[in-house]
Amino acid sequence: MSIIETPEPKIWETFHLNSQTSAVEAPFSEGEVIERMKHLSFNLNLEGLGRINLIFDENAPLSPLEALIHARRSAHEFRHDRIQLSILSKILRAAYGTTFDRGDHSKPSAFRSVPSGGALYPLELYFYTDCVDSLEEGLYYYNPVRSTISLLRKGDLRVVFRKGFVQKEVADQASLIIFVTSLFERSTFKYGDRGYRFCLLEAGHVAQNINLMAIEVGLKCLNIGGFLDARIDKFLELDGLAHSTLYIAAVG
Repeated sequence: MSIIETPEPKIWETFHLNSQTSAVEAPFSEGEVIERMKHLSFNLNLEGLGRINLIFDENAPLSPLEALIHARRSAHEFRHDRIQLSILSKILRAAYGTTFDRGDHSKPSAFRSVPSGGALYPLELYFYTDCVDSLEEGLYYYNPVRSTISLLRKGDLRVVFRKGFVQKEVADQASLIIFVTSLFERSTFKYGDRGYRFCLLEAGHVAQNINLMAIEVGLKCLNIGGFLDARIDKFLELDGLAHSTLYIAAVG
């Protein structure tokens, strides 16, 4: 009688499942968080060391990039205004679009707008909108290689995915909801458990690009880590482990 051995779960798989948010968790109240923050230090207090002041010319005009970075804020209210397709295109291309095709074809992937461990690009972008001119309301997939979008499901789907948001009013108000997901095997096949960390880092790069381009085109943005993983993954029809949601950005 042969015994079929069940493979041990990978460390990154265990961490991914254990770090998901569930609907039954009781978060700290805002008062409890503020009270805790009063006892935290927000920088290392290295007493006894000399200090050298950095040099800034406060009267010098900010460069375009400096102005964008200074203007970045987390928005918590949106007006649900309409967005032009050209604006959506700018945001998606800044987020994860291709920027340089390797002429030597040393690797099968073109470079994109963010750094990626081994240039493996494990992320995928989906978005929902009912506010983009010339687009039907629905859930879309963004293909950065072909620079195209595809309608996956049409119609008013907010009642479905808003159940996965901790701040449900954001899902109702934003003109554009971008879901950043990851196919972890694209990175972990080479880097093992550390490849999972690279996926997280890459999602942060994508989110920052979304923020900066949103500001550039006159929109607001909110980065969302407060979501119920299982519900969002179900909405996107992901299995929740091999392919799962890492980050969400609301734009409007």
